[in-house]
Amino acid sequence: MATGNRLRAVLDVGRLASLLAGPGSDTRNWLAIARVDDDPDAVRWEPGYGWIVDISFTSGELSGEGPFAARVGSPLGGAESGAQAPIPPGSEVLVAIVDGSPNVQCVVLLCLHNPLDQPFPSTVQGESVTEALATENIVGATPKGLRLQLGQAARVSSEVQFSVEAPQVRLGDDTATKSYVLGEDMKAAVDSFAQALIAPGAYTSTSPVVASGTLISAVGNLAGSLSAALSQRIKGE
Repeated sequence: MATGNRLRAVLDVGRLASLLAGPGSDTRNWLAIARVDDDPDAVRWEPGYGWIVDISFTSGELSGEGPFAARVGSPLGGAESGAQAPIPPGSEVLVAIVDGSPNVQCVVLLCLHNPLDQPFPSTVQGESVTEALATENIVGATPKGLRLQLGQAARVSSEVQFSVEAPQVRLGDDTATKSYVLGEDMKAAVDSFAQALIAPGAYTSTSPVVASGTLISAVGNLAGSLSAALSQRIKGE
């Protein structure tokens, strides 16, 4: 029976959301491929944040959009703890888009390699990086010539100065208790040099030439011994 009152439909937002849910239904972008811009200030260090990079998208509906500032993720977190690696301009990166909008925030998750302009290093420690090598080793290389291989062998090489600083450095044996273990070969060379310096007559000879000759001979012996010792494996004590 008609009452003259108009019926008003109520929009069920929850039901509408469930109808739109599912793969391909969300029109927002959450992940995309991008490039770090080539501008001089596109890669910058911000205290407290680490690297901030300007990126332009190269995939999906956002392709060609940019630049957008993006933070760079780290495998380590916490106050005064973290790890950062340089991201050269032009790098290809995978970007997370927070809340589906690049205007909210972008985060670089990782760098990508491609054979055209961003190839992975072809050699590490003098070995060709093949599928077999990469399957059994962690390999790494930096722009300054540091090479790392962990797996079949543990090797680190560098084209620039390389130093290890610690209260205790153990070589060859993790039970060593001394601050630095020279190893048997090195110890023998140093002991021989010391014995030559304190040998009777080294400094008591009335002839400076004899004393000097003894010292020179000891130094020469040390040089040869050290060269031989360093060319071998330094053993832990």
